[in-house]
Amino acid sequence: MFVFQCCRFFVVVVFVLTLQPSLSQAKRPIDRSFVIKMNRLLSKARQDFATRRFDSMRRQLVQAEDLLKTYGPHPGVPSFDNAVLWYHLLRYKYFMNKGALPPSRALEAYHDKQEIQHDLRQLQRTQTHFTKGLFHLEQYNKLFRSLSKRLKTKEALALVNTLSQEGILRNRLSIVKLRVFRLKRLIKGWKRRRRVKLSKQDQEATKRLKEIRKMQLTMKKTFKTQALRLFKAQNMYDRWQRERRQRALVSQRLHIAGWIGVGLGVVCGVAGVGLHLESDAWVIQDEQKKYSPVEGRQWRQAALASWITGGALLLAGVTSLITSAAIAPSKQEALVHMYRSQQIVLEQDDKDEKKKK
Repeated sequence: MFVFQCCRFFVVVVFVLTLQPSLSQAKRPIDRSFVIKMNRLLSKARQDFATRRFDSMRRQLVQAEDLLKTYGPHPGVPSFDNAVLWYHLLRYKYFMNKGALPPSRALEAYHDKQEIQHDLRQLQRTQTHFTKGLFHLEQYNKLFRSLSKRLKTKEALALVNTLSQEGILRNRLSIVKLRVFRLKRLIKGWKRRRRVKLSKQDQEATKRLKEIRKMQLTMKKTFKTQALRLFKAQNMYDRWQRERRQRALVSQRLHIAGWIGVGLGVVCGVAGVGLHLESDAWVIQDEQKKYSPVEGRQWRQAALASWITGGALLLAGVTSLITSAAIAPSKQEALVHMYRSQQIVLEQDDKDEKKKK
């Protein structure tokens, strides 16, 4: 029996010890401090993007990623979803600007292996940046699609634009991968390179690489416009957030005042009942408590005044509660403003893509 008790105690201790890490890693609730910290990091990242300080931008986004992991996933919470949307969008912008292609040239134009290896390293770096950028764009589109479904919006242009950007990036990544493969093959067969004939696919890939590089150079010319768009979108959302906080504060005060009014109205109503009952004491035969008819009338008038005051307070309290509920910012409203702020960026990005074409 003693051995059985010891074994059971050992099992309980092991269970508690294994459970403790998972409890310590429980996600933290979204509070005001999370919003302030995340807004500060994302704002710095946008400023770094505007001034082309990409190393500083990367550090801000790494800190933002750590903050998101600390608080854990909170799907459906507008402030958290907005932070995740901006995080993935800025990450995507970062990797797209870091993934610059080297000048493209035909495979037969290389004179030695060192030139090939130099371009190969740059292309592999571009491939890495494109792959990471595609990952963040996919995560962004997944969340943006979920946001569109929750809103049940008919304005599908922004969603179509961001999904088309994903398709374009996939195509560019496949072209870069093909070029990397061709360069590796060219290095291996360098001694017999003159016997290697370029296929139509090789020629088309070289042409497409030149087009992508031309688009990237055009993107640099519109860089200032991109940065201004990011600030414009966030400023619009921040302005609504300030209005939302003010409305929430007024709504909270009206809510408290409403319940105070309802409570005082009930108290006055109960007091009026007591005064009305007391007014009937003049008909009681007990000489010690008997009032004159005039005094009884005064008691009844006081009861009536108490009821009127209580009714007015009750009406004012109920009106305050209804007004509080009417002006309180809703979750759906938060989703609408989140969608509109992202829409500013996505629709302009689509215009830029059309200009490049």
